[in-house]
Amino acid sequence: MEKLRLAMIGLGVVGSGLLKLLDEKRAVLESDYGLTYDVVAVCDKMRGSIYDPEGLDLETVLTEGPSSGKLNGTRDMTSFEVIGLPDVDVVFEATPTNLKTGGVGLEHARRALSAGKHFISTNKAPPAIAYKELESIAQKNGVYYGYEGTILSGTPAISLALNGLPASRFFSIRGILNGTTNFMLERMETEAMEFDDALALAQGKGYAESDPSSDIDGWDACAKLVIMANNILKEPITPEDVDMQGIRGVTLEDVRAARDEGKRIKSVSSLVFDNGRLKARVGPEKVDRTDPLYHVHDVTNALVFETDTTNTVTVMGPGAGGRSAGYAMLYDLVEMHRHRTKLYK
Repeated sequence: MEKLRLAMIGLGVVGSGLLKLLDEKRAVLESDYGLTYDVVAVCDKMRGSIYDPEGLDLETVLTEGPSSGKLNGTRDMTSFEVIGLPDVDVVFEATPTNLKTGGVGLEHARRALSAGKHFISTNKAPPAIAYKELESIAQKNGVYYGYEGTILSGTPAISLALNGLPASRFFSIRGILNGTTNFMLERMETEAMEFDDALALAQGKGYAESDPSSDIDGWDACAKLVIMANNILKEPITPEDVDMQGIRGVTLEDVRAARDEGKRIKSVSSLVFDNGRLKARVGPEKVDRTDPLYHVHDVTNALVFETDTTNTVTVMGPGAGGRSAGYAMLYDLVEMHRHRTKLYK
């Protein structure tokens, strides 16, 4: 097979994490999967762009770009121009999520897939807002659309459900899908922190943004639920179909009362079939020690799949981080290559 030519849009923590893995795992990917590639373009809104059809030296990009604050290349090349480069086969994208409009990430997805480029992204907005549209464009153009990293970052979620649980009927999917809120609720329980103090601590550690509404009001978890419902359960729901409640109303007294009952308050996201109808919900719940979600600590995320074949399967792992999210995109690259070559090892 010919070398794949890759482009990266967004050189923040996630984009840098992916480039490091592509550099580090090059020999393994070639020997184990027959996957060879060159990264020919990198584009970042703040740092500019760099392009070399012969392939970029990733170590140089990673060391000189972040340290200098800019990429030594074609600074006026836009992300859309990078997508339009004729020698780019795969577009990786790691830009901020905009769940109201889809933002630039949605337009990146539309343009890349329409241009016949494989598109791999950690941006939750496109598949949450326009899942059916984007899958249709990808299928029409015979390209791969990967977004494994949108759910639990590098911890397998979509891939586990679709590839690891074949022929299974799903009764429910429950999980802790937002590490920030889990961290806050745990601090309220273990350190007797008031809500505002727990939020300030989360912001101080970089877990929550200065505007924390996406986390504490449930929008982040809501988007992840919608993606799983569409992709795993084949249920065409939208964010408006989710019964969403944030954790703003949870008080220290609520947390103490739950503890006195031998329980913990967790922000639980759930997809549950009730008489054949899917119910989607995000919100605080009391869980006891028999529930796997009771034992999820700090910023860890978790999913519990209930099926007719395995009863329950639980997966836990980091739900954020540059290397973790970068690995999710690397997984999608390998999966895309498997589909492309039809060779499984």
